Amino acid sequence: MATYLEINTLSADANLLKRAETAVIIAAQTLVESGGATANDRRWARQALYAPTAEAQKALRYVLAKNKSATTAQINAVTDASLQTQVDAIVPALVLAMAGA
Repeated sequence: MATYLEINTLSADANLLKRAETAVIIAAQTLVESGGATANDRRWARQALYAPTAEAQKALRYVLAKNKSATTAQINAVTDASLQTQVDAIVPALVLAMAGA
């Protein structure tokens, strides 16, 4: 299990952040093209596409918190597909947070 300090350090890891940024951009693109996006979904997607680093930081922190029982080695070994799945799964929470819910 990663310690809180290790999780905090991982949240600033440049490679993990770049990967999370790509996952956020793909999630935003998928959300917009799904046809069922709400106004809040579209606002989040716009923010994610215009400022992907800021949204990636939020997403990465959320993913790390959800995986707090994993070791740093497990977190660092995450595949792109697994990271994408995890980011896709938390988009509703990010949308709600942006909407102030």
